[in-house]
Parts: sequence; structure tokens; C-alpha cells
Amino acid sequence: MVEQQLSPEAPATDLQRQMLKFAIAKEAIFPNPFSGQYEKWEKLTAGEADKLLSTIPPERLGVLEKEFKERQKFREHRTAHAIGKEAESIVHDIGRTIDGGF
Repeated sequence: MVEQQLSPEAPATDLQRQMLKFAIAKEAIFPNPFSGQYEKWEKLTAGEADKLLSTIPPERLGVLEKEFKERQKFREHRTAHAIGKEAESIVHDIGRTIDGGF
């Protein structure tokens, strides 16, 4: 898969924003450069996000990326599980309705 190059002036991607939030939460970027500056977060560009992420030492960034991906997989699994349980409940309710409520 070919990655598309973003203009540095383009808005930061969701992935960049999520990774920055994760890095800030893990104190890999300290102090929080957005503390009390919500507007700065809203106007974050791809170039600024890349600069902030590049301040993390490469070995630490590698560990953070691995943890981030594992967390994303867990969230996806948890979401899929919740959807499956809800679908099971709906099918069960439909079955009860068809059976006359018993």
C-alpha cells in the first residue's frame, strides 16, 4: 500500500492526533504542549504533529507505537464483541416475539 504524502500545512490526521494524545498520556511528550490551549489543538497541522512526534527518541517512539497498536486492536475487539452481544440480544428478542412471547 502506498502512503499518501500530506502537506505540512494540511490538518493533522486522526491517527496523528490519537498518537499524540497517547504520547502525552504516557508522558513521552512532557509538558503537554496543548495544556489550556484547545484552539492550538484544533488548528494542529500535519507538519506540527510530525515535529512533536519527532521529539520522542526513536526507541521510545517504537515502544509507544507498539503499545498504541495493541490498544487499538483491543478496542476494536471490544467493540466487535459488544456489537455481537447486542445482535445476539436482538435476535433473541425477535425469537421470543415470534414464539408468542415465551
